[in-house]
Parts: sequence; C-alpha cells; structure tokens
Amino acid sequence: PPDWRLPREALLLEERKLGGHGGPVFDVAFGPSSGSEETLVSVSADATARLWRGSGTALSCAMVFSHGSGVCACAFLGPECFATGGYDRNVRLWHLPSQRATAWAHLNDCVTALGARPGGGSGPKALARLAVGTRGGQMFVYKSRDHAHLEFEEMVLGTMRSSAFVEAEQCGAAGVKSTVEAGGALEGLAQAPR
Repeated sequence: PPDWRLPREALLLEERKLGGHGGPVFDVAFGPSSGSEETLVSVSADATARLWRGSGTALSCAMVFSHGSGVCACAFLGPECFATGGYDRNVRLWHLPSQRATAWAHLNDCVTALGARPGGGSGPKALARLAVGTRGGQMFVYKSRDHAHLEFEEMVLGTMRSSAFVEAEQCGAAGVKSTVEAGGALEGLAQAPR
C-alpha cells in the first residue's frame, strides 16, 4: 500500500511553535478567516483558552480566557463567538468583541468534546448547533441564536453509568433519547433503533 506520510523535511517547513500554555494542549480549532488574518483557539490543562491571531507564521496570542479547571475542547460558532468545555463541567460561549463569557451551561459530567455547526442566513436556519460529549458517555445538543443564548435541545445517552441518568434529570435535561439498553436506569423511555 502507498505510504501517505509526509517526509519529515516537508513537515518542518510548515512548523510554527506557539508558546504560552502552562500545561498540555487538548484541542485547537480554526475560526473563520477575515482577509489574510487567521484566527485559532487552543485549550489546555492550565485552565485557559487562548485566542491566536495573525497571518501565516506570524500568529500571536491576542486573548486569554479562564475556566475553573482544565479545558478539553473548543469549537467556533461564528466569526465572533467560540465555545469551550472541560473538567469544571461547564460549556461557555465566549464573545470576542466583549472579551468575556456571555452564555454557559453546567453539565453533570466533564466535557471532553465539542462539535459546532455555525448558523448562517436568517430565520430558523440561522441557529448555530453545538454538540457536547462528556466523559460518562453522554452527548448533549444545544442551539444558540447568538453569543448570549445557549438553549438545551436534546440529550443522547450512550454507554453510561446508571446514576448519570438521574444526575442528568437533576440538571434539567429533557427530551432524552437512548441509543442503548441500560436496564432499569432507563425504564419507561422510548428506545431508539440501533
């Protein structure tokens, strides 16, 4: 089979080291570009998210955003807003012009993954959607009209400990869908096809 790896020399030509985090970097995401300027966000165990701006190899740290604990995931919801989540069990929406968190949701477990579909256009299709994965095997889906709103849409249960469902209910989760049979913990819920 063909070898798809790039030669080491080719990789070194594109290398650009961005320093500043005080711990392991868990995730990075490129934001929408404006002209020749690029935007990148990185998140780390040092409980911060860092916004990098610049062009080509001239990226520099423009802003630092703090969490209460290590940050595991990040995703852009649009040109002026990105989301982060981590060990403090919070998902936060950061508004770049105001340089602060403008919306958040507290979950029942550590956030380990984020995926976003930015909104575009007008009307219902303008809603951005944010999928949130947790350490316990849950996935939450939120919708956002703008940087100041984060609304729960649905929860999908994967393989998770039995007490997590009760914790999710206590956090106000509704519209729960199950993708597995988990015995008595999910009794009375409609089972989705596998």
